[in-house]
Amino acid sequence: MVDYGIGYYLGRPAVLRYGRIVRFSEKRLETTERWFSAHGKSVVLLARFMPLLRTLIAFPAGLVKMDVKRFLVYSAVGILVWDIALVYVGVLAGQNSTAIANTLQTYFLPLGVGALVIAGILVYRELRTPQG
Repeated sequence: MVDYGIGYYLGRPAVLRYGRIVRFSEKRLETTERWFSAHGKSVVLLARFMPLLRTLIAFPAGLVKMDVKRFLVYSAVGILVWDIALVYVGVLAGQNSTAIANTLQTYFLPLGVGALVIAGILVYRELRTPQG
């Protein structure tokens, strides 16, 4: 609710002023506003299933002045479903911990190197892309 309130009460000027710190340009803000205005309800619901986006979705919801009750309902449903899924996966993982540990031990080094290479490429591309 704090993030929603920041978007709602401080709005565009704050996002544009402080968004530059995280390379968030006015063009990206306009695209976000248009997209969110058209698909806000489903965006709030589905964003609760995506890491990072789940924590940031409240800003644009407040920014476009989404009805707070609607925001809370869609957020609560998304969060509840996500948490139930995580608990279920945790139970399954606990029941199969030995098999999971053996599999991870086998593939840990190649997966880790692959993830670092992909992350490096993405960071390099993002830093090379001119903002506008």
